[in-house]
Amino acid sequence: MIKKTIISFLVVTLLLVIPAHADMHKVKHVENGSWSASFVVKSSKNTIKSVKDIHYHATLGKIISYKVSHPNKATVVLKLKRQIGLVTYRVGLKAHVDNNKLSVSPV
Repeated sequence: MIKKTIISFLVVTLLLVIPAHADMHKVKHVENGSWSASFVVKSSKNTIKSVKDIHYHATLGKIISYKVSHPNKATVVLKLKRQIGLVTYRVGLKAHVDNNKLSVSPV
């Protein structure tokens, strides 16, 4: 009985200690003299698991809002609303993982 308990404890401990395989990707885009944005994407098996460390900065004007969406399991989109004077622009980044490779494009 004690032997089974010890084995069960060791198996549970190993499951909790050994992390699942996941890739971390830093996504960064700079529009010279305009704005920049970056975030970190955690992906595993062609699926984006999480997005964290979101940073954005307007060199000209200001960022008035941002939104992160996850339209499907392999794509994440960061949309920024940028204001220069009275004019508002929408800019953003899209990150997509396919075959464990990350591609980034402007929105």
